[in-house]
Amino acid sequence: PRLSFSAGKTNHTYIVALDGTEYAYNALRRAFECSNGADRIIAIYFPASMERLEVELMIFGPNQATPEIKQLKNEMEAMKDETIKKISDTAQEIMTDYCDKHKG
Repeated sequence: PRLSFSAGKTNHTYIVALDGTEYAYNALRRAFECSNGADRIIAIYFPASMERLEVELMIFGPNQATPEIKQLKNEMEAMKDETIKKISDTAQEIMTDYCDKHKG
């Protein structure tokens, strides 16, 4: 899932990787502050660490069919979906707040 905001003809594109930390949300806020009405801002989920990314690649990669891996995959998918929803909701709030403050 990704959140995309564009207010007209695009001059620049800002891509912000969100991992659910306040640091990442501040980067999204900063992207909005630095943008003009013609820029595009894209926010995407990205795991918080290389270790987390490696685990996700191991579990969700091809040929992972053992019952234990399937169970772990289901648990990880549920946690990941919950995390992504929380991140998407927060990113949407940030975008809405920015848009509300700069209508005109």
